[in-house]
Amino acid sequence: MTNPFAYMELHPSSPDKAKSFYGDLMGWSFSDAEMGGATYTVVTNGAAPFAGIAPSSGGPAHWLPYLWVEDLDVAAKKAESLGAKILQPRVDIPVGSFVVLQDPAGATVALYQGEGAGSGA
Repeated sequence: MTNPFAYMELHPSSPDKAKSFYGDLMGWSFSDAEMGGATYTVVTNGAAPFAGIAPSSGGPAHWLPYLWVEDLDVAAKKAESLGAKILQPRVDIPVGSFVVLQDPAGATVALYQGEGAGSGA
């Protein structure tokens, strides 16, 4: 089985502080883009993008892992049948689609279909 983790996204209260910390700690590089009136930062380590930074929407800072799935709609329905709660219905973006859910234990995760580790891209 390939690595199911396709992407990670950080949601801090201060993206600039996060970029400074992780840039110094890990040597990561950052590229900002405007998306829907907000700044989204793509994170690389000299290779393909592996993470992003988006400002927190008021809650505590957190990392959001994206799990690669072959069929997003099927996986989301299965997650719901197993007790997950859909927090963000399907969102289509240029590189794929995702759903954010809360698992039965209370952890938040996104299911992702598109380019990434599991897709062979």
